[in-house]
Amino acid sequence: MANIAYRSMDDFHCVEESVAHLFLGEKMEEIMAHYINDYVGLYSEDVYDHVMQCVESALFGSMLRRTRNNQSKAADLLGMNRGTFRNGLVKYGLIGKRRSNVVSIALAVE
Repeated sequence: MANIAYRSMDDFHCVEESVAHLFLGEKMEEIMAHYINDYVGLYSEDVYDHVMQCVESALFGSMLRRTRNNQSKAADLLGMNRGTFRNGLVKYGLIGKRRSNVVSIALAVE
């Protein structure tokens, strides 16, 4: 990173976040280009729904691992209600319907 004078740590974190956001955006564009070139038109599925399910499932799983299966903390970090987050976890098979059937995916914490 170039030599930049930061007024505060908040300024530094804003720069870090914007760089991470640009990197994520570039990677997503690259992945989407490959997906569209390889799969769109070959299948009759709804492309938008399929892509959103893949992205949301990966995001929920990554956040659950990051928080060591703490659903409340993961939901807070995502800016959503814990119930909504939990419904997504069930929807994508990341946890069972009952609390006792939680699938442990925190073994490989990133």
